[in-house]
This record gives sequence, C-alpha cells and structure tokens, in this order.
Amino acid sequence: MILCLIPLPNWVGKPLALGWIDDTPVIGLPGYSVAAWMCLHNFVKPLIRRRLGLAKEKRHELRARLQRKLPSTAGTEETLRVVLCDDGQQRTVVPLARGSSSISSLAQAHGLLTIAQEQEGLETGTEVAVELLVPQARIERSIVAIGSHDLALATLAERLAERWPPLHLVCLSTGSTEGLAAIARGEGMVAGTHLLDPETKQYNISYIQRWLVDLPLVMINLSFREVGLLVSPGNPKGIKAIPDLTQEDVTFINRQPGSGTRVLLDFLLKEHNLSPTAVAGYQREAYTHTMVAEAIRQGSADAGLGILAAARAFGLDFVPLTEEQYDLVVPKRFLELSRIEAMIETINDATFQDTIEKLGGYSTRQTGEIVFEQ
Repeated sequence: MILCLIPLPNWVGKPLALGWIDDTPVIGLPGYSVAAWMCLHNFVKPLIRRRLGLAKEKRHELRARLQRKLPSTAGTEETLRVVLCDDGQQRTVVPLARGSSSISSLAQAHGLLTIAQEQEGLETGTEVAVELLVPQARIERSIVAIGSHDLALATLAERLAERWPPLHLVCLSTGSTEGLAAIARGEGMVAGTHLLDPETKQYNISYIQRWLVDLPLVMINLSFREVGLLVSPGNPKGIKAIPDLTQEDVTFINRQPGSGTRVLLDFLLKEHNLSPTAVAGYQREAYTHTMVAEAIRQGSADAGLGILAAARAFGLDFVPLTEEQYDLVVPKRFLELSRIEAMIETINDATFQDTIEKLGGYSTRQTGEIVFEQ
C-alpha cells in the first residue's frame, strides 16, 4: 500500500485531504454542507476531470457591480454565494448568507464571488467577476425579492413558475428592514415588508417615507395575515397571551432584529409593560416563520410569534393576537419589465388568492391593490 497526500496551500479550506492509496483516490471533505460542496467544486471535480483525461472545465463569468461594502480578512481567500439582479440596464450583486452551514444560500445562488487573499474586502461600487452556477438566461428571467419571509410569497413563486415557466422569483428572507435597505441600495426589484409604526399603527408607509423618500415606488398589498403565538400541540404550558411568555417554565424563540415580527413583538411587550429581559429566549433568533415553527415542533422552544399558516403547516397550536398587513415595495423603474408585469398579474389571479387563503390566516381583501405610491 502506498499513501500519497497532496500538499495544499494554507488558504485552502480545512479540513480537506486529497491523495491516493495505490491507484485509489482518497478524499476527505469538511463536515459542513457548503464547505463540502465548495471543496468538491474547486478541487475534487477538477481532479476527477484530470484523471479522466478531460479538458479543464470552462467556467463562465459575468461582470456585476457591488451596491454595498464587503469586508473580508486579508490573508484568507473567501468565496461568497451571490444572487445577480439584472434589469436589462444594470447588473448588481446581492451577497447571500456567509457561513459554511447555510445550505439555502447555495441552493439560491446564481454564482460565486471570490475575494482574493490580498484584499481586505471590496468597496461599494466595485465591478466584480461572478462565476456562474446557473445559465445567464435564468438570471435575466429572475425577479429578486428581498425582505420579510412569508408563505404567501413562496406560493407566489410557485404560481408564477406555473403560469410563466421561464420566470423565477428569488425570495431572500432577510427581514423587512433589510428588504427596504436593499431597495435603497439598488439591490433587488421587490421588498416584502410588514413594519408596524407604533405611533400611527400603520404598516410600512412611515418607514418608506423616512428611508426611501426620494425613490419613486409603489406599494402593492400581498395580503393581510393573522399573527399570534405558535405553541406545542395541546398547548401544554397554557400560553394564552403575551404576559404568559414571562412564565419561568416557558422558553421563547424570537425573530432577528429588523424583522417585522420582531418589531411587532417589541410593540406588544411594551403594551403590557414587559421588558424583553423577562422573556427567556428573547435573544434566540430565527430568520423565518418556518424556522420558529420547527424549533417548537422539535421541543427546543415552547412558543414563538408567527403566522397561522406556519402553525398549520407544522401541526402546532395557535393563539391569535392580531392581524398585520404584508406589502410588496417595487421601485417604479421596474414596473415596465415583463417579469414584474407577470408577477403583478399573478398576484391578481383568483387561483393564487384562493391558494393562499387555504393556507390559513390570510385575507386577500386588498391583494393586488396599490396601497401607497410616491
């Protein structure tokens, strides 16, 4: 038996091992899913092609512009998963979640952006080369939606693909605040938002007037949805209202700062004169309603604030609290794109509206209407 290991440079992700035992290749990959895929893509795949006598694979690239600063540590080459937003006039980069365990970012990615080891990040406005993971035509047919997570938005993506098969709605769940910030930066075409103004009790408008005041846009209602406390089947802790979250035997799971659900929770706590520190688990964060529901189903949390549709999808009990307004913010410069026209037509489609109402807790009484314009 002969063991031959290939020495790898220091910037290669670890742990990674390549070698042979006699004529048998030996490959050791990292345990995290994205790290394992990256090693397969960058090292194992080229090795296999070389052993098979195949030519080096030609990797296609597109040029695109950064709309935000991307920090990185000098001395380490970093590869980011990204989505490209192409409206026919300009092409921008939307970075996805970093981290070697974020498999959803790999599934959503249009391409890979590499920051060289000698660079301490990239500045706003930099034009970069993105290695494509999907055909360019898919990027040109994509609608990039950034903002709040919602099951109705996922249903819209499915319905849009059924009615207009070439089109693809990319839904990036970053939270309502980040969705509006992305639109302000010029990333994305649509922002999903449900931000309650504690002073006016209105949704979204005051935030738009504060952060997007100079941007011509429309706000289209997607739905109204019932929000409440998701609890384990049978509600074993007897949770009936917000004050019950302060019980010693109740563990909560929260949403991330900047999400509309987090804003609503803080408003409800203040209404009951409760401090966030009184809620065990307030600092524990999840990025979607389904992540909250899954944590409760698995028993790692007793309650979380979320939508009725998520409770039904995961077989949980639900304590209703309020109804909130979920809207889509679209800059006017995108309204003439056939992709956006198809999306709006689909939102107004009776089949789509009927489908989301069947999810539970959704009202389509204003779905498809422009509820604000500037």
